Amino acid sequence: MNGEPTRDLRGLLWASIDNDDSRDMDQLTVAEAIPGDKVKILVAVADVDALIKNGSAIDEHARHNTTSVYTAAMIFPMLPKSFPPTSHP
Repeated sequence: MNGEPTRDLRGLLWASIDNDDSRDMDQLTVAEAIPGDKVKILVAVADVDALIKNGSAIDEHARHNTTSVYTAAMIFPMLPKSFPPTSHP
């Protein structure tokens, strides 16, 4: 990250740019009009690090797996199926 805090952008009307058969929805986009007849496009990628407490069981699971792996027949997720948590750490 660039050192800036994560901003809560849940108040914006986002649209997923993941396709219909995607196994996770973690990239989103939104367009908003700005002065001068211009449009600002925002693209967001899920910041799961902001939702995982350092040293927690989920953190250890993710560190062990390193990344999600997708094959035509199977998926090996970085995070357990119980993710995302219902509340922030």
